[in-house]
Amino acid sequence: MIHSIACIELQLKYKNIFNTIIETEFYFALSADSCFHNFEAKIGNKVVNGYIKEKKSAKKEYKEGIEAGKTMVYTEIDSEL
Repeated sequence: MIHSIACIELQLKYKNIFNTIIETEFYFALSADSCFHNFEAKIGNKVVNGYIKEKKSAKKEYKEGIEAGKTMVYTEIDSEL
């Protein structure tokens, strides 16, 4: 098939069983010809929507937000998975 497009929704659920806030990581593989175009996380009653940004500035914003005590989500594609 040439020039086919598919949109796949992936839902992952994680439950924090601890009484403290934790930082966690999810890893999942994408094929080399895939792209990542949207991200949404539901944390308690909060919905966090992701925006595509340059990696360096996104990592900086994530780190600064965590240090300020904010709920932050960071995603990136790792070609080595």
